[in-house]
Amino acid sequence: MNIAKIFHCSLLKSAYINIKCLPFKQAIHFPILVSRTVKFVSLKGKIKLDGAIRMGAIQFGLSGSGTSLYMPIAIENYGLLVFGDNVHIGGGTQIACGASSVIEFCSGVSISAECHIVSRKKITIGKNSTISWNTLLMDTDSHNIFVNQSIVNKDKSVEIGNNVWVSSGVSLLKGTKIPNGCIVAAGSVISGKTEGIKKNSIICGMPVRVIRENIEWKI
Repeated sequence: MNIAKIFHCSLLKSAYINIKCLPFKQAIHFPILVSRTVKFVSLKGKIKLDGAIRMGAIQFGLSGSGTSLYMPIAIENYGLLVFGDNVHIGGGTQIACGASSVIEFCSGVSISAECHIVSRKKITIGKNSTISWNTLLMDTDSHNIFVNQSIVNKDKSVEIGNNVWVSSGVSLLKGTKIPNGCIVAAGSVISGKTEGIKKNSIICGMPVRVIRENIEWKI
């Protein structure tokens, strides 16, 4: 961690989230580090670590550069947050995890600035996946729609595979499944109906379509 990120890290807030949400044997290693801009809206839910127990394995608001380091982050957890190792959450990101929901950040996940992650069921972000700035991940419509007294818009899980690059300004809505190795083009809006998409594809648009297959990408 460079000097600028050390300056932005809040030891008090980091101590609070570790001690409140983790077993003592894990908390003393400070696996979760948060910036001074982080706001804990609620920490009534649980946090589970599914990776190495080491200092800074999960970082909030300490990745990126420039103005993103000063953007406020909000964490509202009533459910279960699961973190692998080497997870970075960028400035300005908002995380809202409902009482019966799970949000899983697998090892190597990077979330850029000003993303919104809202769950009432389950959202999974696979290993070594990158979520670019201003992206929305949402497994719920937030409001129920009834026809003949039956809910017709039930919550559906969102699954992002391993080594996926979600470009900026993308919305991945309920029922969406992105296969391993894919790239989601900037500005795409995807709401379910991703059957037939092969791994290692570039996908885009609304409705979603494949524009290239058998691709590879790296940072």
